[in-house]
Amino acid sequence: MNYNITFPEQSINFVNAGGIILVSAVIVIGFILLMRYSAKLMPGFMGLLVYMVLVVFGVEAVTFLLSVIPGVNTVLFGTPLAFCIARAVVFALLMHASRWIVLKFSDRKQDMTLGDALMGGLGIALGQAIVSGVDLIYISTLGTTINTYGMEYLLEGMSTEEIANVMESVTQTISVPSLFYLLKGVNCAIDVIFQTAACLFVYGMLKKGLPLFWHGIVILLNAISQGASLFADYLVVENFMALTMTKVLILVLVIVAALKIDTDYLGNELKSFDKLRSNTMPKFKNIKNK
Repeated sequence: MNYNITFPEQSINFVNAGGIILVSAVIVIGFILLMRYSAKLMPGFMGLLVYMVLVVFGVEAVTFLLSVIPGVNTVLFGTPLAFCIARAVVFALLMHASRWIVLKFSDRKQDMTLGDALMGGLGIALGQAIVSGVDLIYISTLGTTINTYGMEYLLEGMSTEEIANVMESVTQTISVPSLFYLLKGVNCAIDVIFQTAACLFVYGMLKKGLPLFWHGIVILLNAISQGASLFADYLVVENFMALTMTKVLILVLVIVAALKIDTDYLGNELKSFDKLRSNTMPKFKNIKNK
């Protein structure tokens, strides 16, 4: 077996760049919500918790239950394409349930603001970013270890079967075009923006009379976006740039719709962040030394 394998340095660099883009998206959005919209932190923690409990475990549980139902396994999981579509739909439904739970919890005292709703969305997005970030960290660590110490170091102490599995995994990882890893980070950053913005629609339906059919629209867009990610991860479609452009298009549609809803239903809360902040944040000029 050939152990003379090296990990492309460009792939490692692109993985690290993608991770930086993802972290930057979370930090920038969090800063805006805290400083401009005076958002509370609790909805964010709640969003993270609900994502980890309901979505991470829920997707696996629902997938398993569907897979043991006679006939369903063949229809939903018979091909990689069907598997990705089924997982994307389950994911989108559980994500939307998470948004509804987080916002209902945040509004239990009828005092939720738009900033709080968006912070809840950021918490959910942070959970998704953590899961994606762990994958990026693993790939970066794997590549660095192989290039620094060699495959023999990585395989030391493993059984023949374990070595064969690791070699197959490493070979598949190396064979993926380097650009994919950069686009993966970009896609994850787009997901952070999307999941945060999606809570604006739930906020509008809970508090501002936005028509309930928007539940279906948000779920559909989320399913398409997640499906694009799964198509890339499972190599159903290898045109990674086209998948990224699909996510960009969905994000543009969400932003345009959010701005329209802000005007028609939210009384320009999204645009009037300075006014919102001035009503809740203390002014330093009013603080006097005792």
